[in-house]
Amino acid sequence: TPLYSSAASDVYKRQTICAGMSSVLTSTSASGYIWSTGANTQSITVTTSGTYTVRTIEGTCTSANATFAVTVNECGPLFIGSGSYSIASNWANNTVPIPGSNITVAGNMTVNSGVSYANITVLAGGIINITNGTTLTATGNLSNSNTIIGEGTLLLAGANNQTFGGGIIENLLVNNSATVVQSAVTQISGSVTLGSNQVLNLNNQQLILLSTSIKTARLANVPSNSSITNATNFTVQRWLNNNLIRNGASSTGNYYFLGPVVQGQTVNLWNAVSPYNNQTFTGTGVGNLYLYNPTANNW
Repeated sequence: TPLYSSAASDVYKRQTICAGMSSVLTSTSASGYIWSTGANTQSITVTTSGTYTVRTIEGTCTSANATFAVTVNECGPLFIGSGSYSIASNWANNTVPIPGSNITVAGNMTVNSGVSYANITVLAGGIINITNGTTLTATGNLSNSNTIIGEGTLLLAGANNQTFGGGIIENLLVNNSATVVQSAVTQISGSVTLGSNQVLNLNNQQLILLSTSIKTARLANVPSNSSITNATNFTVQRWLNNNLIRNGASSTGNYYFLGPVVQGQTVNLWNAVSPYNNQTFTGTGVGNLYLYNPTANNW
């Protein structure tokens, strides 16, 4: 349930929710409240589209209206439960949507067998867990406001241009006969794989390969006939063991180059002031390289 807060001087707060959900509208603290619904509490819960106003009261003074505009959209079947997508009671309408439907995820959904949907929307409180060996296919657009986790694969495989973006995605496979365009800041915690003859347009959005001490995010495969374009904000992060890092003039440890980015590439450690094996990196728009900071959580 989205929560919106407003000072009495705010002109407009806009909120879009899916049918079957609610929105909590909250005024700043005051002695009294006058809502357009007739309520006199600090917060109200609404489930229908409309314009809502509130005035606050302090002593003998009443503020101007603060206005909220709420829009309720039909987002397709809404997952509100916790567990398998194939259990009807986990869906708001008590029905498992047919393949090819547009779906919205507000709960904790487990995908434990292969399934294909059109547009997939993950709301701020929603999670999709794709289990190992399983594929969740999106043939339409993906909007992710939280997390898509698991050892399985999210597959973008539409017949027309697709957009994706937002939140954290573990394993992403692009195998679309058209172009896939990134629409929002996205973090990849596992791998990005491109099929043959694919175009992944990052649209100059920020794409981060986000590694941890136990998992290194990577580009798993980019065939020679595929391409990643408009990648000016493509950032690779690598977790490094601080005990193995060369610090200042110390002779212990090694310098690390933040790679490899693509599975199968090899980049040597630096074990002296100069690398013992020179490396050549060519190309344009290859991303951002940051100095290692041993005080910043081993990044």
